[in-house]
Amino acid sequence: MDEPLDEILDDRFGQLSLNVSKSPLALSHWEELLNYLLERASPLKKLINSHLLELIRDTYKSLFTYFPLLENYSIDYALLEYKLGNIKEMHMAFVSALQRHNNGSLLLWLEYLKLCNEVVINHKQLFRKYELAESCIGLHFYSGEFWEMYLDQLRLRCVDKRRYLVVLRKVLELPIYSYSKFYAQWLNIIDETTDVRQLTMMVSEADIDRKMKIKIRGRGRKGPQLQEGKTHLRKFTKELYMVVQYRVLEIYNLFESNIKTHYYCSAETLIEKGEISAWWRYLEYSINNGFDKLTHLNFQRALLPLAHYEMIWIKYAMWLMQQFEDFVSAKSVLALGLQLSHKKTKIIELLCGCLIKLGDYDQLFSIFNQAQAVFGNNIEETDDFELFSDYLQFTMFMEKCISENFPAGTLSHSETGFKVLMKRLSYGENKRGQEELLHMVCQMYKRFSRRSLEENVFLPIIDQNWTYYLDNAKFWYEYCHRVWFDQDSSYLEKRRYIVKKLFPLVASQKLAAKEGVISFCESYMPEDLDVCFQVFKL
Repeated sequence: MDEPLDEILDDRFGQLSLNVSKSPLALSHWEELLNYLLERASPLKKLINSHLLELIRDTYKSLFTYFPLLENYSIDYALLEYKLGNIKEMHMAFVSALQRHNNGSLLLWLEYLKLCNEVVINHKQLFRKYELAESCIGLHFYSGEFWEMYLDQLRLRCVDKRRYLVVLRKVLELPIYSYSKFYAQWLNIIDETTDVRQLTMMVSEADIDRKMKIKIRGRGRKGPQLQEGKTHLRKFTKELYMVVQYRVLEIYNLFESNIKTHYYCSAETLIEKGEISAWWRYLEYSINNGFDKLTHLNFQRALLPLAHYEMIWIKYAMWLMQQFEDFVSAKSVLALGLQLSHKKTKIIELLCGCLIKLGDYDQLFSIFNQAQAVFGNNIEETDDFELFSDYLQFTMFMEKCISENFPAGTLSHSETGFKVLMKRLSYGENKRGQEELLHMVCQMYKRFSRRSLEENVFLPIIDQNWTYYLDNAKFWYEYCHRVWFDQDSSYLEKRRYIVKKLFPLVASQKLAAKEGVISFCESYMPEDLDVCFQVFKL
């Protein structure tokens, strides 16, 4: 009978668990907890305490909930099951890890297939796994090790050499880093060929007849035909080698040489600008060349080091939607990006549009209500301007989106975006970024009409005599600018409104406020500049 966990674990376990529960996004706390549990379980043996094993499994699974892209820990967990003799659990661990990476992790596939070579006896089952891996990571620039393993297993497990040659011939055309070793193998096979009929295993009989002018089934002397065929094969191989070499050097020099990080990085790690730029150009290269499988794979590769940068998730989702109209996959990508990215507003906005396309309104409302619950009821009090800006943009987007498609009362929030905005603006000089906030809202031409902004922002500020804004040139400039670019008013109506309504309001303000209107007139209404000076008595 297994010992209870209380007798195996000491007080340190409680402290480590508490650290994890307090800061679940701190990877170091998870590492300490796992190392402690594995230390308690050592030496590993098949008769390990079942309660402790379940605790270790649950800890790994919880870790992957917060850090789904950790390749090394996924491998460690699978190897743990393998060492304990739990082959079924080992397979499940690898399959689950690969699914989290959309089957695009070269490292996971390599480690998984190495173990499969040892434990999978059935040849067909093993080669099905290799075929799946080939379809997922066969085009990876550093997939040479995978192809070597695949060819080794074909050589060991297949009686007929034809399948081995088919796969090797396929590899010759791939622009991968270690391409030259496969050409060496191919040339060795050509040299070892002793029968002209063996040429048909490398080239189709029709091509031999048409390109080499050799009749396999003819009565001519086979020796000279064999030598001539081998000469042609070497020539074709050399030509193909030159083409592939050019492509490999191009990809390496332009992109791969500038990419140093090929693994998931924690949220605190900053990736160099040059490396991000290299990834961006690499993805554009893949997209523009129409290599859909390679583009998928390169996106999966880029997600590892750039998981905390919103732009990579947005670019991936946009490509899926524009290229394939695959909104389901785009939704999955954006959902994971929402979990991992530092900045979330643009991801949420794109995700909401995707959910509307899919008709998944329950999740749409859930996201909105969760966001409000996270930010709390006093978001306007935060000193983090970017945080408030993100919240405001998301709130206003959702309000507009849902108000146009659903009846009133659908959302469970109590305050509109304008109310939150006005609460923030009411702090005046006590909060940073007030002018930027006002400018941001005024630039939302498609979302808010001029009348809406006047009634909800400009006029309340004037009526309540918020001097921080009334004495601010930026406030009056933004007001005039928004009126001037009102698409629902004519040119004369806009001029008349500014001259007859706004000029008198500004005339009673300080000189700094008047300078904002004068600056506007100089740019957009020079013909009314004299009237402006006259009203302002300047």
